Amino acid sequence: MPRPQIQITNIVGDLGGSPPALDGVCLLVHNAPAAYAYTENVFTSLKQAEQAGLTEANDNANNFLLWEHVKDFFTANPSGELHLLRVSVSATYANIFTVGNAENTALQNYLASKAGRVKIVGVSIVPATETHTTSISADLQAAIPLAHAFSLAEYTRLRPIEIVLEGRKFAGTAADALDLRALNSGNVSVVVARAQNRAAEIGALGNNYAQIGLFLGSLSAVHVGRNVGRVRNGALPNVQTAAFSGGQIPYFDYNDNDLNILSDKGYIFMDTYPAVSGWFWVDDHTCTLPNRTDAYIYLNRTAHKAARIAVRTYVERLKDEFRVDKTTGRLPAIVVQSLQNELQKAIEREMLNNPDPTRDIEISAVTVKIDPNQNVLASGKIVARLQIVPLGIARIIETQVQLINPAN
Repeated sequence: MPRPQIQITNIVGDLGGSPPALDGVCLLVHNAPAAYAYTENVFTSLKQAEQAGLTEANDNANNFLLWEHVKDFFTANPSGELHLLRVSVSATYANIFTVGNAENTALQNYLASKAGRVKIVGVSIVPATETHTTSISADLQAAIPLAHAFSLAEYTRLRPIEIVLEGRKFAGTAADALDLRALNSGNVSVVVARAQNRAAEIGALGNNYAQIGLFLGSLSAVHVGRNVGRVRNGALPNVQTAAFSGGQIPYFDYNDNDLNILSDKGYIFMDTYPAVSGWFWVDDHTCTLPNRTDAYIYLNRTAHKAARIAVRTYVERLKDEFRVDKTTGRLPAIVVQSLQNELQKAIEREMLNNPDPTRDIEISAVTVKIDPNQNVLASGKIVARLQIVPLGIARIIETQVQLINPAN
């Protein structure tokens, strides 16, 4: 027997609430040369990535910015989760999103192997030559609708994703730039910005690149209902002078009107504002018309998260038996109400009234409606309509300033 003493036992339990959300898990698809070796492909810290072989020295040795993007990701989101998928060094953006292509199959298989864990896919492809002279390359332009179709296919496989593409070597005038909003590809976004101060430090290796890693980290760090460019998120880290991927400096090479044009055309770049220091993402544009429900990344992420919750909620009901009314053959009202409540409460708990006080609301309201007159006996199907009211985003705040004489 030990001598008399006080003994303390640490018991680890559950404080209640919800586990951490995994809404920001990212995959970065890249075409670094095979000689750029790394021993793991899923990372939760920069240190882990560096220990696996992703280093600045290997960037320089292999003439490819991979550590740079990984470093940027974890600078913006130190608690993020980043996956890497290598495709062939000769791969193009169009290859990756063309059905039947080996690169497309590899991406689809990777997403399937992760069973929906990956929510955001970023793609950084460095071509052998970069000769385009207007906004983005022909390869990237051709790939945008293909990437949108790929995302829609993943949605039908119950693995909804957002796709973000690195828009390298932005070139030409704002007036001549391709209108991304006209491409009807609402699940795809293009980032064309970088910190010019960092590009200068990198030297020739930094020519033409956009900081897709920084954007992915920024996006993964905010909840699904939040704009990645929100000023209260804080200024982008380590950005002293912002630029486009072609080296153009905002408010110098492009004036206010040019920047308005490029924002209206759906490009994601960095912007700054009076009375606050630093640079911020201009908005979370996608490549479709601004009046559509998939015109901004936050709208997509909100809808996609609700869809995932619907799958989790109703999957246990699959092939379940339901008693029908003996006179009408329809679902009884109590069954309809039960099914509606199951999904509505699941959405509310996760996105509206989460018991974890640190989790912000992600939607404004939710309703679930099921038509009680559905003939389940005949169709074998129950159709539920899930309606989400998203959060509003204040893109314009108009303040009317007036001098008055209170004596009048």
